Amino acid sequence: MNVDKKICCGCQACQDICPAKAVHMHLDSEGFWYPVKEEEKCIHCMACERVCPIKNSEEKRGERIYVGVQAKEDTIRFAGSSGGMFFLLANFVLKRQGVVYGAGFDQEMSVVHKGVYDERSLRHILKTKYVQSDMSGIYREVLEHLRQGEWVLFCGTPCQVRAMKLFLGEDFPKMILVDLICYGAASPGIWKAY
Repeated sequence: MNVDKKICCGCQACQDICPAKAVHMHLDSEGFWYPVKEEEKCIHCMACERVCPIKNSEEKRGERIYVGVQAKEDTIRFAGSSGGMFFLLANFVLKRQGVVYGAGFDQEMSVVHKGVYDERSLRHILKTKYVQSDMSGIYREVLEHLRQGEWVLFCGTPCQVRAMKLFLGEDFPKMILVDLICYGAASPGIWKAY
């Protein structure tokens, strides 16, 4: 499955869904994540195709309504990049002993998605990162939390959020999905070189 890069966003859902562990993410020469399939391991279940947000774009139904909102308190509003709404939604979930997923930095300053469980740790996933994040294992983690009946907030790019919906395959009443305006994520390779 050496994919055509024009039709792959590097969301990594195909890697997480593969029951045979035949799909692995690799950085290309520009530093972007792309899937590579080990054909000899593939069981041809097509799960990787079913979770692809590019191949399974969302149907547009009815009129779409867009609103702009922001937190009233300046300290909350300026703590993030979204007018403070991510912080407020995250607090809603954390107060219910849930988990909040967003992009943050790891020990090597690479951008990765991770879950946080308390308000103090929330600061690690605030603010926009502008780099393609590593989502390895996150789809499976989110599903496990939801199956245990926990609240989950997941924030990511529109393709990551669409992939999450496809990966989950059903609606969970305690799942909150938040996407953002995206003009395309920058290369993790460029970020690392910087």
